[in-house]
Amino acid sequence: MNKKIAIQLGIILLIILITFSTYYFFFNKLPIVEENKIISENEIGNRIVDLKYVATDKENNTYVIISEFGKISDDDQNVLYLDTVKAEINIQDSGIFLIYSDRAEYDKVSLNTFFYDNVKLVHEDNIILSNKIFLNYLDKKVKITENVIYTGNKNKLFADAVDVDLITKISKIYMIEDEKKVKVKMVINGNN
Repeated sequence: MNKKIAIQLGIILLIILITFSTYYFFFNKLPIVEENKIISENEIGNRIVDLKYVATDKENNTYVIISEFGKISDDDQNVLYLDTVKAEINIQDSGIFLIYSDRAEYDKVSLNTFFYDNVKLVHEDNIILSNKIFLNYLDKKVKITENVIYTGNKNKLFADAVDVDLITKISKIYMIEDEKKVKVKMVINGNN
């Protein structure tokens, strides 16, 4: 009789193990961010000084955001309002993207960041200036809007918006209003 019970318990434990394994590998929808560390954060009153967050995902992509000053939102403790911001996004096989701005709104949970006021995105020899950039880190997509000026490869483009996929590096440069056109200034032989 003890042998029968041991076999039944073994089968039940095996079923439980298979069930949990199946759930963990196929149905568990945890965010892909493995690490979101506060490297340094000094609090003075309700302002945070010298803030630095580092996040790494399962593909070993990293997102580092540094700010001279920050303040925690009164409405949501996971949202920080940052001043004098630098972000570095390192995407495997796509390189390093740098974003600078005077201000940003950073969500510590989703890592979504809204950069605004004197925004600059740099990737290799390409520079994009604008008033606003929205980074969706989990999807690895960037939306750049308002007074967009793209400079790179001896070209200068003026547009309303740019969408960038950080993984494929495919960009869509466009005007919000269909009747307006993207303006392109090409430098030929260094003269223009």
